[in-house]
Amino acid sequence: MICWLLLCTIEDIPTATSAFASVLVGIIATFGAAAHADPKREVPDYDGRGNQDADAGSWALWIPRIVLSPLYVANEYVLRRPIGAVVRHAERERWADSVVQLFTFGEGGKSLIVPTALYDFGLLPSVGFYYSGDDIVTDGNQLRLHAATWARRGSTRRPPTATRSTRPTGCRSGSNSGGPRTT
Repeated sequence: MICWLLLCTIEDIPTATSAFASVLVGIIATFGAAAHADPKREVPDYDGRGNQDADAGSWALWIPRIVLSPLYVANEYVLRRPIGAVVRHAERERWADSVVQLFTFGEGGKSLIVPTALYDFGLLPSVGFYYSGDDIVTDGNQLRLHAATWARRGSTRRPPTATRSTRPTGCRSGSNSGGPRTT
């Protein structure tokens, strides 16, 4: 060993020493680890219920899984993933800032106008706008305005209900239907 070190130049000593050390560590790790390996232990049953999947009745769970799998595939690959991709793209491209810039105007973007729409079942739809302005005329003044239209005048009345006839069933037309019959 000393002869070998004397034959090496000064530049070769760190390279040769590190190569020798790495080979020695590799040999020890290979043969030493195999002799002292512990056997693989069983998975502990912490809750005391055993393996639920090993029961004979677990095969029945595959029936609803297979029946409902088209709904899962449609939800996962037709709805969730494409919507997620669009949302990620919108966040990266800052679409929300573009929409805000579309509806704001004035000095410092202190004025905002937004179109509104409302459709309530049983009533007529309503469309309009919402205006918000800060520092109107002087500093600290605010103006909020919401205007909408579409409904016809009187459309908020209750719909007409079916009326029952107050005439008794045995009366002839034109007779006094309000009181008792006299002959």
